[in-house]
Amino acid sequence: MTAFGIMYDTDGTLPFVPKLQAFYFNGRSAHRPVTFGRGRTWIDVDGTAPWDCHWADVETGNIAPEHFPGWNTARHHAIGEWGGFYCNRSTLPKVLEQLGPIPADLWLATLDGTADPADIPEVHSLPPSVRLVAIQAYPETMTGGHWDESVIVSQDYWERHHA
Repeated sequence: MTAFGIMYDTDGTLPFVPKLQAFYFNGRSAHRPVTFGRGRTWIDVDGTAPWDCHWADVETGNIAPEHFPGWNTARHHAIGEWGGFYCNRSTLPKVLEQLGPIPADLWLATLDGTADPADIPEVHSLPPSVRLVAIQAYPETMTGGHWDESVIVSQDYWERHHA
């Protein structure tokens, strides 16, 4: 496996400044101020900000799998770029079923220390329109702080987003 970097999913209280942070744009963990640029990417929790966020948080209590295709299409129409979805292994088939041929990035949560795509059967049969970008392998219980860590497995994504 080639890892290009680590993305920290945080509420903004890291004791250091990483090269790439994922912040919540809305929802109960919304980070303020909202600032854009290299080194930060944004997560839409409630589905209302596809033009501001690269990631849609597709999990129970947030964006439903059937709403992601519309979210991603709205993003593409607004800014000319496709976005991505964050989900866990059990939600992935539901999102893929709804997505069809629409292009999307995938940020997959394993949350058990599994970071190598070769060890994740769910990613071996992704459709060509879905690009695995990140694997959130390390939750707070493993990082020792109030953040999760994701391994970036897409060189293109890393090069476009890290500071």
